[in-house]
Amino acid sequence: MTLPPQTDAASMARDMINDPDFQDILPSSFLYGCSSASHQIEGGYLSDGKGMGIWDQYLANQDNGQIACDSYNMWRDDIQLLKKYGCTTYRFSVAWSRVKPQGNYCLPLHSQETVC
Repeated sequence: MTLPPQTDAASMARDMINDPDFQDILPSSFLYGCSSASHQIEGGYLSDGKGMGIWDQYLANQDNGQIACDSYNMWRDDIQLLKKYGCTTYRFSVAWSRVKPQGNYCLPLHSQETVC
C-alpha cells in the first residue's frame, strides 16, 4: 500500500481507515478510538474545588500536570479533534481528587452530597 503525500495527520488517518487493503482485516463492528489518562491531559490544577492527588504531590518539584494539555478547559476542542481524526470511541479518566477533593470516604462529594 502506498499512501499519497498528506497535508495533515487527520487526512492520513481517514485514508488508512478507508483503504481497501484494510477492509477485510478488521470486522465492520471495529470501533476506532483514542484514550487518555487524567494526569496526562486534564490540567485545571485545583480548579473548581479539585483537591490534591497523589500525582500532584509526587511530581510537585518536577515537570507536572498542572496545565498538561489543558483538556479541563479545552474539552470542546478535544472533541472536535477526535471527530477530525475519525474516532468513534474515546476512553478518558478524571482525577479522583476532582470527584472527592478531600479524599475521605465519608466527606462530601464535590457536589456537596455526603456518601458513607
